[in-house]
This record gives sequence, structure tokens and C-alpha cells, in this order.
Amino acid sequence: GGGALNPSLMSSLSNALPWLSKKTAAEALNQAGIDQGRRGETLELAEFAAVCNAVWQKRNEEKNG
Repeated sequence: GGGALNPSLMSSLSNALPWLSKKTAAEALNQAGIDQGRRGETLELAEFAAVCNAVWQKRNEEKNG
């Protein structure tokens, strides 16, 4: 998976958020319990919220760390 027309959530996150490296995106997805190869449109609302929270936490860690 992960082709240009159907990118994985990890690729989408790192492309949409310039400050988020693929490594950090992978860490955030792992923290949220989401498979890195999933596509964003397959997430349930609670899963989306978990990803958002994990990405925000990683951002704060990078800013403050």
C-alpha cells in the first residue's frame, strides 16, 4: 500500500504537517495504537481523536524537548 493516490496515514501526516517527520508520525501512530499502513478514511472517530492527541503530544515534546 501507500501509492500516490491512496497514501497511508503515516505518509499523509508527514506530508500535511511539514514539521512532522515520518519517524515521529510513526511514533504517534504507534502511541495511538493505529497501524502505520492504514488510510485516514478508515479511522473511526475515536481513532482519529487518538491520532490527533498523539501528534499534538509529539509536537509539544519536540517544541519543548
